[in-house]
This record gives sequence, C-alpha cells and structure tokens, in this order.
Amino acid sequence: MKRILVVVHLFITIFALSGQNSISGNVIDKHNKPLVGASVYIQGSYDGSTTREDGSFSFTTESRGEVTLEITYLGYEDRLITKNIKDL
Repeated sequence: MKRILVVVHLFITIFALSGQNSISGNVIDKHNKPLVGASVYIQGSYDGSTTREDGSFSFTTESRGEVTLEITYLGYEDRLITKNIKDL
C-alpha cells in the first residue's frame, strides 16, 4: 500500500469574531503529485473537506485545543496528524 508522505502545509487563521478556525493545505504523494479527492477531516467531528485537482483543501471548524487531522485516499495508507489546532 502506498503512503501519503507529505501534507505540504497547513495554515490556520483565527477568526476572532466568529470563533471559527480555517484550515487549509495541500496533499501530495512522494512524487510531489497532488492527490485529487483525498478526504481531510478532524476525527470525531463532521469538519473536513476533499482535495481539489491541485491537491488543495480548506475548511472551517469550531474545534479547539488538540485535534487529530486524518487524511485518507483509496490505495494509500491513512495519515494522522495530532497537534494543537493553533499549530496546524
């Protein structure tokens, strides 16, 4: 099974008035090719997205503190990233 090697970058922007966090980034394989249609979501919530043609994704969440971001794609091993949401 192939591995999702890199989530190139994750950015988080705090919207002070709405209390929501915006998470965005890109999902690529070991050959730097975008993974189109990969699922990216926060475990234990309904917050997430699928990647576009360029491998990019973005979504908002009201989650706070430590979260586990899960990236899944058919034929690849799942990737888990656990961090404080401010550090994503």
